[in-house]
Amino acid sequence: MKKQLIIIAAFLAIAQVFIFTDDVQVAEQEVTVQTVSAQQEQIADITSKIDSQIFTAKTNPQEWCLALNIYHEARGSTMVDQVAVADVTLNRVEAKGYPSTICGVVKQAHLDKYGKPQKNKCQFSWYCDDHTDLPRDRKAWINAQYLAYTMIHQNYFRGLTKGSTHYHAHYVKPRWRKSFDEVAQIGAHIYYKPKTNAI
Repeated sequence: MKKQLIIIAAFLAIAQVFIFTDDVQVAEQEVTVQTVSAQQEQIADITSKIDSQIFTAKTNPQEWCLALNIYHEARGSTMVDQVAVADVTLNRVEAKGYPSTICGVVKQAHLDKYGKPQKNKCQFSWYCDDHTDLPRDRKAWINAQYLAYTMIHQNYFRGLTKGSTHYHAHYVKPRWRKSFDEVAQIGAHIYYKPKTNAI
């Protein structure tokens, strides 16, 4: 536990040097794809200085769940897309009809009669695809942890998806998309928010 706290403290100190150099944080400005893209090199520099994972599932369970979702949903896409995935996850926590915790949102699934998630019937497919959830790409995992921690505790980059609660890979066309308003394509995904009620 002490070691994890030291890692987190060091990580935040580095983040302060590289990101919070201005009096006004990005969280207080309009977050756009351009503002996220402008920070990519700084974020890469931060994560390269971390030798171990920032936190564990035991010390920071909600951050862990968000980091796993970022890692499995978008590690092969752009950093902007990774931020967008996290933003959608956090939007669901705040929206009606979804679990009120990050882990609840990430692990939301249709359960079998034994209370276990049914294969390929989860909100996020990686959670019940019968493959290991253990991150294997160290660099991508540390990056996912960094983004998860800063978005939860600093509201960094929050609002990028303009309230989106859904997304899908750009190469598929699920039927549910017609029930939502399309926001934008970011990286490998297309993002959607609930339809605005007609006035």
